[in-house]
Amino acid sequence: MSGLPISLIWFVLSGFIVLLTVLPYTGDILMWLLGGFWIVFTLNAGFVSLAIEAVIGRIARTWLLAPLLWFGGYALLYAAGQMNIRRLETLAQDNARQALPFDPDADSLVVAEGASEEFGAAELARRLRAPKVYETFSERRPGGAQTLHRRWRMADDSVCARMQSDWERLRPTGAQYMRNAKDGACLYGVVEAPTGRIVRIAAQKGAASDWGVQGEQIRIDLVAAGGRASVRVVEAAALPPYPLPMSFCNHARRPVKCEFGFLATSPRSIFGAKDLTDAFDLAARALRLSRPVGTETTPAREPDAVAIEELMTTRAPDPGLPIDELLRTPAALSPYADRLAAAAAAAARDPQNLNGPTIQRLIAALPEADFRRVAPKLMQDFADATRAPGQRYPHDAGLLLRLGALGPSAAPFLGRMYWGTPGAFAAIEALCRMGTPAAAEVEQILTKYIGMGDLVALRPARRKLLVLAALRSGQPDLADRFDAQLRKWPKYTWPPDKTGLADNWAAEYAGWRGGVTPASPAQLCAVAHRDID
Repeated sequence: MSGLPISLIWFVLSGFIVLLTVLPYTGDILMWLLGGFWIVFTLNAGFVSLAIEAVIGRIARTWLLAPLLWFGGYALLYAAGQMNIRRLETLAQDNARQALPFDPDADSLVVAEGASEEFGAAELARRLRAPKVYETFSERRPGGAQTLHRRWRMADDSVCARMQSDWERLRPTGAQYMRNAKDGACLYGVVEAPTGRIVRIAAQKGAASDWGVQGEQIRIDLVAAGGRASVRVVEAAALPPYPLPMSFCNHARRPVKCEFGFLATSPRSIFGAKDLTDAFDLAARALRLSRPVGTETTPAREPDAVAIEELMTTRAPDPGLPIDELLRTPAALSPYADRLAAAAAAAARDPQNLNGPTIQRLIAALPEADFRRVAPKLMQDFADATRAPGQRYPHDAGLLLRLGALGPSAAPFLGRMYWGTPGAFAAIEALCRMGTPAAAEVEQILTKYIGMGDLVALRPARRKLLVLAALRSGQPDLADRFDAQLRKWPKYTWPPDKTGLADNWAAEYAGWRGGVTPASPAQLCAVAHRDID
């Protein structure tokens, strides 16, 4: 009975495996070979070998302490885990008993400064649907740093659109907004002091800290003068009755994250609720707030409804949406008429929103009664959106033509849309179809062209449309002035036109001048759009 135990070789081998796991290149290789679990065999084999050597007398009996501590200590940890699992099984009842008096109209929820975005005031306002949720922040102002509060609200997207239009005025006040938030709404925050009773809320996500249990949890603490409540949802698994040590390093992350411990093999379960994120629902119940949006049920919807909702709540269209089918079934669009009009106006204010033209196509396909109801406000919203400096927003040709069919009330809008708006060539066609009621707008457009001098850049098809608009609006003298200005430039046949219209301008114009009047069919104005630009 002398010397060191031969069994120490197993521990040296285990240490070598752990070292290889931590090192960059060998760690990656071992990860693919499940090397993190090799020490399950080497460590347990080492302690069993130590016990055998001590029992047969090859080494001192004191070496038995090592396997006793290893297996005995693990047995105690396993027993603690079983007790904690049974305690977690009562977590749902504990959460249900949590309550803190709160008046959502008078009291204020205040989130501590430095909370992560996942549990910040904006996200809690969305999840809890609480009307008064504040965040604390520090800001350097005249006289030194100050601690301020910003109140976050859920609102219709049109509210945030107005905030964006007034952003230069609001930005110095510390306002913030989040466009196109989840749930078909948006979030915005303004600097405002909390009122009423203050309830401080702290939410955090982290590892479950119970002995013998592995997992993660979300815990939300609510603290106010004279009371407190705390809810917790845990996703956890207990340790198995036998030790399964593991060593794992994720070298794909920077910094490298290494984990050492015992592997839990029992099925992972949720304690305290049905889902980990239900902690927000539990907090809302503790405050006696309405059910959070995240748990509301959504009735099954047909594909057309899903497509419309996606267009109205996202910034980019899914190429697989059944848009053509929707255009062929106007009745399916009718229930969404007002929301489509609001979404189109909001998209016109948001340069990053690519859904606008598609939404406009759907509006142009609405049944007549719905279209006439939403058109006046839609034109006003579009006009307001395009007044912003440098704002150039594409408009659907079909929508402009249908607006023109409304009559004189649409003429001022079409006149404004013609200049500097991609796709607005259809505006002059709509004015041409309207005839004499659009005389003032047609005169304004052609007079501006005549004042430019060089009309070479105008394609022949657009020249034809402008002349037809002047003639159908009862202004042949205006058409003559436009023609005279065009003839001053000997190269007016540029750019080339496949229709041959440029080569026969004089003869063509003479025919239009002599035959087109306000009584001529509006169909004359239907110049192919592909020949315009």
